[in-house]
Amino acid sequence: MPTVESYRLRDWIPSDLPRLAEIDRECFPPEIACAVGQLQVMMRGAAGFALVAEVTGEGIVGFVVASRLQPKLGHIITLDVLSRFRRRGIGTSLMQAAEQRLAGQGAETLRLETPEFSHGAQALYRKLGFRRVGFIGRYYSNGSGGWVMKKELPLPHVASSSEGPASGERMLETANRGTKSR
Repeated sequence: MPTVESYRLRDWIPSDLPRLAEIDRECFPPEIACAVGQLQVMMRGAAGFALVAEVTGEGIVGFVVASRLQPKLGHIITLDVLSRFRRRGIGTSLMQAAEQRLAGQGAETLRLETPEFSHGAQALYRKLGFRRVGFIGRYYSNGSGGWVMKKELPLPHVASSSEGPASGERMLETANRGTKSR
């Protein structure tokens, strides 16, 4: 497994699209993977965005695409991390950054769908506070079903004068986020 010395999160740029499509093809079966055009539509939607994770010396190794479906409902469309870079905190960082961005846009609940066979992703989402709320049979184009998972976001805390100014703030880390492999 490659050593992940440091990585950073940033907003996607159009020149990232071919690499993001390549990562998606490596993360999902061909019938589920997105084409460049599909990714572009998802990320350029009115309330959509994407964040990428770049590893020093490796380039982009993962990304998350999310949007706001309704004023108070955020949607995680896809989370992709190359298998050789999983279990290093990259997926967690991408999800937390997307969650913070959606919360900043007013989302109080997050929703996602995940393939029924994707047990690793389901474990990550449970660790992050998501719970299964439904199942959609034949959700994906290959005929497999998908779990619908939701997470209620904590309401923003308003700091009292005795707590100090920073206790109620939400922070979004978008650069120089790092982790050491064990």
